Amino acid sequence: MRKRVLLLIASLIALTIQPQALHAADESWVKDLTLPAIYSLGNCRSATELDCIESVEFAKRGGDFAKATFNSLITNPESTDESGNLRKQFQSQWLVGSTSYNLLVDLETPTHIIDKASNLRGAALRVQGNYADLLNTKIRLKIRTSWLKPMNIQLKANEADFLDEVIPGGHRWTLAGYATQISDYSSGWLDSPEKKIFAAQADIDTPLLAFYIHHADSDLTRGYWRPVCADAGYTVQSHNTNATGDPIWNAASESLEFSIFAPHKKADGTLNTGFFKLWASEKFLDCKYPTNTLTKSPALSVQVLYEDGTASVISTDVRKSNGQIFFSAAGFHFSSPKVILKAEAPTPTPSPTPTAVATPTAVATPSPTPTVTPIKKTTITCVKGKVVKKVTGVKPVCPKGYAKK
Repeated sequence: MRKRVLLLIASLIALTIQPQALHAADESWVKDLTLPAIYSLGNCRSATELDCIESVEFAKRGGDFAKATFNSLITNPESTDESGNLRKQFQSQWLVGSTSYNLLVDLETPTHIIDKASNLRGAALRVQGNYADLLNTKIRLKIRTSWLKPMNIQLKANEADFLDEVIPGGHRWTLAGYATQISDYSSGWLDSPEKKIFAAQADIDTPLLAFYIHHADSDLTRGYWRPVCADAGYTVQSHNTNATGDPIWNAASESLEFSIFAPHKKADGTLNTGFFKLWASEKFLDCKYPTNTLTKSPALSVQVLYEDGTASVISTDVRKSNGQIFFSAAGFHFSSPKVILKAEAPTPTPSPTPTAVATPTAVATPSPTPTVTPIKKTTITCVKGKVVKKVTGVKPVCPKGYAKK
């Protein structure tokens, strides 16, 4: 990736300082997909044409977008690169008022040779801005493609955004962002132990605006990224790194890990800080990482781990919506940290504190007072001669010798 960035910069310089005569016929170059080749794309000349640039807009920082008009093509002589790829390249020039902006939009064919030694082949759409004040000029462009099938999208841009629309015959891509500064080694980094682990100071700090859409070949052995689960979707990553590895699912920690690399310090000696964003569909993650716990979790968290295992305190944003997952992390430093996305453990809902119920004090139930029925007494009159006696009792009886009167 570092070598490719340097080659792209060199290519842009060559295109800038060695412009050739403009030819209208160059816009309709035939693109032979059977050849290992790199073809540049020009402006769309109709509403239905594919493999062309539909529109370009520019905005100064804090301002509104202004639509650019196509002006011309700056062609380069046809050539063959060191890997054997045919190169038919040109820059398209766009105007906003009197200000000109050049774009290099290259489409590699499916037979394009990535590595000659291993005969690795694969295609990609590559967009690079070449104009003044890259860091403070935001671009928004729309590109139509035909056969290109997205596998992995890399946006080397600040405040990057994208949109993929399926249109008749292909896709319409909307790509936007400011350039970001890339710190890199200019040469000999493989011979330096410190540079090989990205612990050294960079040789150059270069503003770069680049968008890469890698093609998902039907052959799993081809391409920059293995086209696994390409029918289910793809990932989009935005960052200011030199290289980004293919994410892996760590079953032990139940996390998705992204290995990223860049020199520890910028060329000016200051600490090289980074940012990283990811867009992915849950459908794609379930296909590629079937044991993942991310898509089923209601909440996710992101952290950055440094080489020594310590975690970084960073700015993060994590969202899940409509089957899509997005996260961003910023403020961490290089050289080779890991960005880790994992399911957030649900916060346990505290059990309600039980309300104390007072045990009622036992109250002795009084025994009922028995109802006493009074004894009814009767009085009788008893006589003996002239003597009269009254006898009272429950069952009164006259004394012996007396007769009841």
